[in-house]
Amino acid sequence: PASILMVICYQPLGGDNPQIINLGVAIVLWIVILLQGIFNAYQDWSSSSVMSSITGMLPSSTLVMRGGQIKEILAEKVVKGDIVVLQIGNKVPADVRLLSADQFKTDQSALTGESEPVMGTTKETSPNFMESHNIAFMGTSIIEGQATALVVSTGNNTVMGQITSM
Repeated sequence: PASILMVICYQPLGGDNPQIINLGVAIVLWIVILLQGIFNAYQDWSSSSVMSSITGMLPSSTLVMRGGQIKEILAEKVVKGDIVVLQIGNKVPADVRLLSADQFKTDQSALTGESEPVMGTTKETSPNFMESHNIAFMGTSIIEGQATALVVSTGNNTVMGQITSM
């Protein structure tokens, strides 16, 4: 609107002797609007790329113990309170508290920046949820061993879910 007003002030309201400054301001405003549009489009593209890569970190299926039997289900069907079976090569389907762990290690580098694999244990190692080794986080890779775990958070309530909803 302001740039249109400046053009109108230049011509036809400028009369026989229009002031060039009005046209200059209009052009500058158009350039600013164009640059802002390009910047917003880039931010949208960048955000969607990050979200796509985060979605790729999530598992598609997992092993869960229901009714005394181990069943493979879609990871999105896991609910709080489920007992999940975690094995080498899989990704953790939700934030879980370890119930048993046999040489269990996870790669949490994408989530916490931890450069070394984290050895899982059934004992709480820190009162801080993010630092305790008896917790495994959704989307982290299991690089060694196996474990059974209790699901404590799913979906947007997980640490990964909170990050993606920012």
